[in-house]
Amino acid sequence: SIEYTPVGGKFGLSGPAPTAVAYVGDPCSQDYLIIDGGGSSAGATTNFDRFCGSLFSTTNAAPAGATLFTNNQPFQVGVYTDGSELGITPPSPPTADTVSESSVGFYIYYKQT
Repeated sequence: SIEYTPVGGKFGLSGPAPTAVAYVGDPCSQDYLIIDGGGSSAGATTNFDRFCGSLFSTTNAAPAGATLFTNNQPFQVGVYTDGSELGITPPSPPTADTVSESSVGFYIYYKQT
């Protein structure tokens, strides 16, 4: 199996809300990370392939990040972006409270066990 953990909580790929929330599966439709069969443990029976939001987790609408595990081989990580950003047109220059997009990227550590 292999596990993936965001380094220092650094994860942010779109998501339906700009708040600190993780999304998995169908809510991830604009920008998302693809990890085949990702779950909360190496033998998890509830698994997802798409991960987005401003936190990295295996639970939809999770308010906290988590480590993701998969047994599916080959171990691959994919990235999908739709080329657009969500939200309102911010003023110039944008401020923290007017930007509603959480695509800041990611920094993921992985470990094979």
